[in-house]
Order: sequence, then C-alpha cells, then structure tokens
Amino acid sequence: MATYTEQSQQIANRYIQETGAATFTAREIGAWANRAAGERVNLGIWRDIEGRFRALRKEYGDGLVANWISTFWNDRGEQWYLSGSTNDREREVFAWLVERATVELGHPGGNTALTYWLDLLKTESPNFRSGTTLTHVNKDGIISESQAGTIYRLIEASADYCLKLETKDIIKVRSPGRDRERDTVQDQKRQESLQRPANDSHDERANQEGDLPRADHGPSDKTKLSAEVGSQRKKRGRPAVIPDDRKRQALRAKGGKARAQILYNTKYPTPQQIKNVRSILRHFEKTHQPSE
Repeated sequence: MATYTEQSQQIANRYIQETGAATFTAREIGAWANRAAGERVNLGIWRDIEGRFRALRKEYGDGLVANWISTFWNDRGEQWYLSGSTNDREREVFAWLVERATVELGHPGGNTALTYWLDLLKTESPNFRSGTTLTHVNKDGIISESQAGTIYRLIEASADYCLKLETKDIIKVRSPGRDRERDTVQDQKRQESLQRPANDSHDERANQEGDLPRADHGPSDKTKLSAEVGSQRKKRGRPAVIPDDRKRQALRAKGGKARAQILYNTKYPTPQQIKNVRSILRHFEKTHQPSE
C-alpha cells in the first residue's frame, strides 16, 4: 500500500468519489489526474469565449441579428445573412469569436465557421424565432414559398450557448459514460455539417426558376423583409432565369419529367419542378418564335 502526502491523499479521495473504484494504482490515479487537468483547461476555454462575447455585447449593444431562409438569399447559395449593425469592427470581432468557438467544437475554421455556428444556434438557442413564410412570384406567375426565421440578440445567444457547451463538458467530465448515448445524434449532425461542402446543394438547385432570390452581395432589396425576417410581410423574389435554348430543347423532349430534367439541369427533378414545366413552356411558346 503506497504512502501518500496530504495532497496526494486528497487526489486519491477525489478519484474514489468520481470513479467509484475500490482499488487502484498510482499510475491509474496519475493518468486520471492528467485527464482531469486537461478537461479543466477545456472548460476554462468556454468560460473565456463566453466572457469575450459578453464584453463585445457591452461595448456595442446587441442589435446584431442573423436571418435564415430555407432556400437561398442569393446566387451564392447562402441561407444566412447578418443585419442590425453596420459597425465593421463589431462584425469582424464577432466572426473571430465564432471561429474560435467552432474550432473548439472540431470545425476546421475559415469561411464556413459562421454558418456552422448559426446552424447550431438555430437548433438549440431560445433566441431563434421561426414561423415566417416568404412568397416568391416569378415572371411566369409561378409561386414558390420559403420558410424563414431570425436569431435575435445574436451576441447574447452566442454567449449563452457557450454556457450550455461548458455545462455539457462538465457532465462529460463527471459522468463520462452517462451522456455518451444522449449526445450521439447531435455529434453525428455536427460531423455531417463539417463534412458537407458549403454549397453542396446549391449546384443542384441554382437553376430552379421561381425558387432563388438573386443578388450580387447578400439578399437583394426585394428579398429583404422590411423589419428583418421576423416580420410577417411577404416579399417578391427575382428567380434565376432558365436559358431559352434549354427551353427549346425541353420542347423536343417527351414527358414532364424528361422536360424538367432539361429545364432545371438535374437528374432528379422535384414534383414542383415537374409541375412548373407546363406553364414555363407555354409562356415560352407564346413569347418566342421557334428557332430555325
């Protein structure tokens, strides 16, 4: 039986309390103490990031909001845009803090860090409000709808979420096996988000007529809501245009699905796309002469 100093005895007592082990070796206690020290450092990181978010909020207020749409705000395939503040430093520092937090979660950082963080807040933050439906009408009169929502007081939501992440890590430290099953689904979602390219679905849907608001930088004036996305007013969008030569080629094809495949440049058109074929081609025939 080893003889412990008073400090070593305290460590041994903590080891017994937290692991429930009746017997142990000095090596086992040493390994456990090293892991615990590393975990305490990790918890300190979340507390530090939370404090930095709250300091940013104290300096600039909390007018910054994040606006989400189920389709895309612009031709780059972006589902989020920030509004409520035009202060460049506030936005830049916020982006840096977000990137630091996402790296701690396993994200590689970079341009997709903000989207990754906002997706997490959309799922878990009480500051996210949804339930808004936006209606887009294209030049052919085809109507499409998008769901939208807003994360209000974005800096506050980010700081609060750091507290939640710290709590999760504490649970893992104290009960490493109990929470593993509970977190499995969420961890899988995070990994899928990390592995998915930023615009993985944009190429497939970029040519959908009547489905995509067009803009060069962020959402266009016609697709922004007058009082952020949370407003219930509906806006008209400017859809991406299907080239005329693709429409002529579709007229020579047989069947709605085959025509939709040509019009939308996709192997698997949606039921709505197939439904849109008739009105698109009918309008084209009325306004264009057949090519020679």
